[in-house]
Amino acid sequence: MKNKVVLITGANGGLGTSITRSFLVTGASVTGVSNKISAEEFPQPNFTPVSADLTKASTVNDVVLAAATSEPDLPHRLERAYFGHDVPSALHR
Repeated sequence: MKNKVVLITGANGGLGTSITRSFLVTGASVTGVSNKISAEEFPQPNFTPVSADLTKASTVNDVVLAAATSEPDLPHRLERAYFGHDVPSALHR
């Protein structure tokens, strides 16, 4: 999974922790999102923590935009996976 980017919500929850660790081991660049999360929880160089309350639509947009900014190809992947929601207009290039 090297050169792949993964955005995981609930990254430090019960199932999320296992999923996050699994992707990190494969070499993927992981952005882990949760209400409270820190880099110390997953001390790998390919992990980026993002503390965010995803119950607010504006916060979801901010997280998606931040991830897209850090990874040029991510907007195209997000557009296909942004289930039932409009992709933030800033992602359209």
